[in-house]
Amino acid sequence: MVLTLSGTYGQLLDYVVFGDWIFFGLCGVCLFVFRRREGEPEGVFRTPGYPLVPALFITPAMYVVVSSVISNPLNAAVGFGLIALGVPAYWHWKSQAEGP
Repeated sequence: MVLTLSGTYGQLLDYVVFGDWIFFGLCGVCLFVFRRREGEPEGVFRTPGYPLVPALFITPAMYVVVSSVISNPLNAAVGFGLIALGVPAYWHWKSQAEGP
């Protein structure tokens, strides 16, 4: 709600697009990581066109992130800062789940 008071729709869109496409690209990277770590899974969903399709997805995701930084570095920095604000919350909830 605070973000809606902070600027224009274009700024909010830049913040969200920057953050979203980082995580969209990382989801594609995870396919490669899991496949390497787990090998060929049996009886689970297989990604059609693997490895070409995930690679073709990761490439434009990287392009969107890089072009966001180049076109408006300030908004990209704010978007990164908003993502970074979640790190302490993650650490807190992770420590609560592990217990003393």
